[in-house]
Amino acid sequence: MLLGVISDTHENMDKIAQAVKIFNEYKVEAVFHCGDWISPITSDYFKDLECRLFGVFGNNDGDKNYLLKRYAGIAEIYPSPHKFQFNNLNILVMHEPDFLDEFIESGKFNIILYGHTHDIDIRKTEKTLICNPGEAGGWLRKRFSIGIIDTVKSDVEILDI
Repeated sequence: MLLGVISDTHENMDKIAQAVKIFNEYKVEAVFHCGDWISPITSDYFKDLECRLFGVFGNNDGDKNYLLKRYAGIAEIYPSPHKFQFNNLNILVMHEPDFLDEFIESGKFNIILYGHTHDIDIRKTEKTLICNPGEAGGWLRKRFSIGIIDTVKSDVEILDI
């Protein structure tokens, strides 16, 4: 099964549209957003996603109530961190990597996804795949990236958008 992961879109509409196109081309079964959606109008671009969209709020997401309103029927967005059960996988999604090492050491999660740092981080332990896909918005590192997770291979492909 393929899953998409995106983070720190920071209202970069062109890159959101490109990411959605790629996720649809890969026919991912779900996309997980690790926070910092920023503007509720980003929902206009994510609505074209052909799979389920899950995510958490980031530290820069100001009007959370309006984000939830605009994303109604498009995405399920929760406070960070949030545990998801998806196709028999225990997935933890968070924005800021607070207590990341403790979550990894717990061994409770098949996949841990996070954002905030804007830096790509792909690691594996015996039980857990850890992924920060970098920043889709590209404002800090000037690299626009997303991830495609192959849950069978327990591997991540980072794609530049």
